Amino acid sequence: MYKKLIFIYLTLILSLSGFAQILNPLKLSVSHSPQKLKVGDEVTIHLNVTLEDSWHFYASEMPLKDGPMPATLENIEIQGAKISKGLHTPKAKEVFDDIFEGKVRFIEHQGELVFKIKITNENPKIKAILKGQVCTEEGKCVPIKENFTWASTALPGEKTTQATVNKTDTSKSTSQEIVKDTSKSNIESAKIAPKTISKSKPKSTENESLLGFMLLAFLSGLAALVTPCVFPMIPMTVSFFTNSYKNRSKAIFSALVYAFSIVFIYTLIGTLVAFLFGAGAANFISTHWLPNLIFFVVFIVFALSFFGLFEITLPSWLVNKVDQQSEKGGFYGVFFMALTIVLVSFSCTGPIASSLLVQASGGDLLKPALGMFAFGLAFAIPFGLFAIFPSWLQTLPKSGSWLGTVKVVLGFVELALAFKFLSTADLVYHWELLSRDLYLAILIAISLALTFYLWGILKINNENHEKGIGVTRLILGISTLTFVFYLLPGLFGAPLKALAGYLPPLHTQQFVIGGQKNNVIQNQCPATKLGSVKAITENGFLYLDEAIACAKTQNKPIFIDFTGHGCQNCRKMEENVLIDPQIKQSLETDFVVVSLYVDDKTNAPTSKQTKNKNGEILSTIGDINANYQIEKFNSNAQPQYAIIDAEGNLLTSETKFFDLNISNFASFLEEGKKNSKK
Repeated sequence: MYKKLIFIYLTLILSLSGFAQILNPLKLSVSHSPQKLKVGDEVTIHLNVTLEDSWHFYASEMPLKDGPMPATLENIEIQGAKISKGLHTPKAKEVFDDIFEGKVRFIEHQGELVFKIKITNENPKIKAILKGQVCTEEGKCVPIKENFTWASTALPGEKTTQATVNKTDTSKSTSQEIVKDTSKSNIESAKIAPKTISKSKPKSTENESLLGFMLLAFLSGLAALVTPCVFPMIPMTVSFFTNSYKNRSKAIFSALVYAFSIVFIYTLIGTLVAFLFGAGAANFISTHWLPNLIFFVVFIVFALSFFGLFEITLPSWLVNKVDQQSEKGGFYGVFFMALTIVLVSFSCTGPIASSLLVQASGGDLLKPALGMFAFGLAFAIPFGLFAIFPSWLQTLPKSGSWLGTVKVVLGFVELALAFKFLSTADLVYHWELLSRDLYLAILIAISLALTFYLWGILKINNENHEKGIGVTRLILGISTLTFVFYLLPGLFGAPLKALAGYLPPLHTQQFVIGGQKNNVIQNQCPATKLGSVKAITENGFLYLDEAIACAKTQNKPIFIDFTGHGCQNCRKMEENVLIDPQIKQSLETDFVVVSLYVDDKTNAPTSKQTKNKNGEILSTIGDINANYQIEKFNSNAQPQYAIIDAEGNLLTSETKFFDLNISNFASFLEEGKKNSKK
């Protein structure tokens, strides 16, 4: 209830904002450590960030793949040094974001981003641009672009250094603190992010996020227990400890050492992953095509292995060598017994554990270690418990075909997860391989195949279901079939809001049933295409000058949609407000619509290129659109909606920002339409 009231209040505040402004609530200063420098040293460069109240700055590592734009360094010019470790944010806060439907990392109030360099010559110098985005809790976001310079004026061993932070104009500052200068059009638009989770939650959302992942890892460990490689080993291993030691207390203690050794081994694996692929690699892993394609292929291989096409096993010489060590007795032998079962069961546990490690590759150094700790704990608990209470072994179900069923079901899960990585690479690099409807068709096919398998219609590995299927398989089959029915409307353009953060965006949909019914505009004006980029309406424009020319021809007002490819609030507006039949009909019949992407890096045709107030040539479409938004509406936040006439005059009392109230948006359109007729 309180959450709804807060949301209504914040929405009201945004809707009543009668003016727009250039915002830059971030101050930046540069320092380094250690202070005393000499050639050959590794130096940490600290980018110290100070934010105004209620604002936060997104970190350089982002767990969520299709989320807000992470902080990056660009246009790096370096002399007398080389970068030894890339940009990372060591103490960022991580929370679950309701709108992104995933975890995000950011700095509040004060924090730092750091990178390391190695001094190769005297008087090293670095010039670069820090890019990113800042947002408020209400969902207002602006892009950040800050030039900074770091230089050492000291000879080796001296302490005197200087650092400057400059805006993108020609002004320089010898101070270590950036001074706001809102008179310059210096903000480069970038990906936009919505509000983060409310602070009113009684518990730290950062801890909740980590605990949630550990719970997932623990459940994955339990799933690994009921695979054919592991489950039969439980009674065999427990029997070994209870029969090999006459002293019951010693048998129990040895079994506990065995269990703790399993936990230690998996935790060690997670720690190594965190060390090797930690924060510095997070952004690369999340967005680059290469790791995403590798993960796609790996998950497909895992799925085929679970389906029984082949087994993924470790080299026999390694397993045999470890097994030989386990025969030496004592705690040394017990430890190597634990290592043996970890290696022997790899064909079943490896894909599950690897999937967890991939999910943990978002830059948090604790996550892989704690995830593998939870996985190993779930894996090890039965061995310890059954050693203490051996009579419980009688309650275990007997090994049978159901173990193979669990393994095949896990194969279907791995197969579905694989396509998410392919989709990520496809969206980032505009390959246009997986449209939204094709992606949904694949998910539906996988879910249907799983349903048929659970019901015994589809047989894998020559399974025999002559005696029928159990209640569990029946219920699971009904659940997956229900999921299929939920997905089906998405093939025809339904938003499927429960999967909004998982599916490709709606604008990639190739087929929408009845999609042409509202397209009633006659004599459509010619519009220049921009690759696969689309406006919010079928007949919308992507260039303002073309929209103005069309508006003059058709004597209609112009609806401007300031948006971005990575703007999640923009997607929320499109999937909740602009898709409303009444709103969509009004946009397509009463207005000339133009979508101006402020983060598009495509070079505009020479005839459309322009200059800003400083005389700088703006060559990319994103820079041109962002500059127009700043100079015309004195704003750099998206989404923003404006209604103007063909002469550029604003037809409403104010522009519109993020507001999910359909009635408010309808009134906004009605005001613009009414004033255009005066």
